[in-house]
Amino acid sequence: MKDKKIKKLMSYANEDYVKEAEPEAKVKKKAKAKPLWLRPAALAASFVLLFSAVGITLFATLGKSDYKDSAYYPVIAEITAYQKAQEAKKPSFLESLLDHLKAGSAASGDDSAPSYAPGDPGDTANGAVEITDHQVAGVKEANRIARTDTHIFYLDGSVLRAYTIAGTESAEVGTFPLSRPNVRYAKLAQTEFFLSADGKTVTLICPYTGTDGKNHVDLLTVDVSDPAAMCGISHVTVSGSYLTVRSVGTDIFLMTEYRPDEKINFGKEETFLPGITGEDGFSPVTPDNVLLPKDGITSLAYTVVTRLSAAGGEPEIAAFLSYSDEIYVSATRIYATRAEYVTTDLDNGGKERVLQSEIARIRYADGAMVPEPSLSVEGEIENRFCLDEADGILRVVTTVDRALYASYDATGAYGKNASLFCFSLADGTVVAKVERFAQRGESVRSARFDGDRLYVCTSVENTDPVFLFDLSDLSAITVKDTGTIAGFSTSLITFGDALLGIGEGANRGSLKIEVYEETKTGIRSLSSYTTENTSYAKEYKAYAIDRAASVLGLGTQCYGETDYLVFYFDGSDLYLAEKIPLEGDPETQRGCLVGDWFYAFGASDFAVRQIFGK
Repeated sequence: MKDKKIKKLMSYANEDYVKEAEPEAKVKKKAKAKPLWLRPAALAASFVLLFSAVGITLFATLGKSDYKDSAYYPVIAEITAYQKAQEAKKPSFLESLLDHLKAGSAASGDDSAPSYAPGDPGDTANGAVEITDHQVAGVKEANRIARTDTHIFYLDGSVLRAYTIAGTESAEVGTFPLSRPNVRYAKLAQTEFFLSADGKTVTLICPYTGTDGKNHVDLLTVDVSDPAAMCGISHVTVSGSYLTVRSVGTDIFLMTEYRPDEKINFGKEETFLPGITGEDGFSPVTPDNVLLPKDGITSLAYTVVTRLSAAGGEPEIAAFLSYSDEIYVSATRIYATRAEYVTTDLDNGGKERVLQSEIARIRYADGAMVPEPSLSVEGEIENRFCLDEADGILRVVTTVDRALYASYDATGAYGKNASLFCFSLADGTVVAKVERFAQRGESVRSARFDGDRLYVCTSVENTDPVFLFDLSDLSAITVKDTGTIAGFSTSLITFGDALLGIGEGANRGSLKIEVYEETKTGIRSLSSYTTENTSYAKEYKAYAIDRAASVLGLGTQCYGETDYLVFYFDGSDLYLAEKIPLEGDPETQRGCLVGDWFYAFGASDFAVRQIFGK
């Protein structure tokens, strides 16, 4: 089919039917009396007939053999089915017209900088010192703070700043503004960076909206070997909305959401497929690297994984034809989740509505990205900490939700609750599960896997139990809990032999940090700190966690005043060691402990406090 014909047909599939039609198709007004076919009622009927004919031609044409020979035909079929379903949901054209009468993102490599340059990881003199508490060993997460033995780097949103590590004599010694011609980076919490293992190179992750109105992500590579004279090396631009990023070895895995053009032309791959635009033109994601959802798409979007390697060569792309709620990256795979309610008819005439999640997975550990069959699990996955891969098993914690309509619930297996499922990654089967282990009506608030142990916090309103599962034998999973206590935790942190819960107290709008310990029969609260009318950073990477020194730091806000709180745990009690006034959003504040000194960074200020050795 010719491109012009497709564009013409697609203009009628757009929401603005009349406005998007070609100018020559519009009827010009005449000074004379309107003929019968131009009078409102007849005009409406004419447009209805025209639209009906065009609509039939559109979907019939897209379903014909024009594209069946294409390697992307399964993708085309999914998109076409989605478009047709969306079209059926719209009000009729007649209704829209009569109402009117009554009223009167493709992944693109930058040609000027085609490669990613993370620096030489071999030289570790004055190299990076890890201070981010990564979820998975060996899988690094970008953050707004990093350090070497001599300097701390902090990204305040629009400027990368370098500070000396010298206690009270510490000072800012260098800055690198985030800028590029015709690009304006916003001060977003998403802006973050990696520091190379040798401490000489920073890779900045910078989302922005271009002049074309589309979202993009820049990866700016900066030489920081001399913190007083930081300078840019190169950059790569990837199209799409930023989701998250990981670094494994010398590779970076960038996850974005890409949306096809508003007017799709299946004769032009760049209008409906993510890909790379380079000197040789557009190269779309390969057909084998597109993972289709099991039950059809629910939005016209791709979750795209772009692999950029320091070894050089073209970036590699894989994509899941769906939006994603959460993304978890293990040492071998990338998982993307999406949840939706599924309604089925029952034999007794009633209906059952069940919350389900699909887990898409892409294996990357063998040198190439390979999509694997998706998994289906009952419930919704709260965040990435509710997923964990270990020894060929994917362990998943979900909030389940079942509802009956026009049918009596006699089983008690309905309403909200929490469940645990363990999948074999070899064949996708469920090898173990603990269903509805909480009180009816409770939802999962947070989870933390720690080897063969799993901690889960559930709650209804502002009360919660914390559960501890022993997963060492999946055929005989055991569980114990705290019983009901005030508040709930939005983050759980293993802290030596103890567990820290960061969340809200009995009153909404309060901050509560609780320390738990395991007993023979359950889990008990060991110590807690509570402050009222206080909001706090909920992004896990915003926390300064130093297990060796038993120190925790996080940003807070109370009545418009922002402070960075530093806590010390002595093995039995939790103490507030320092309350540091600091500017900016608690989500973007950062801190770290170096020796006896704690360094805290805000939007435009920093502070140093002595914690030990006073």
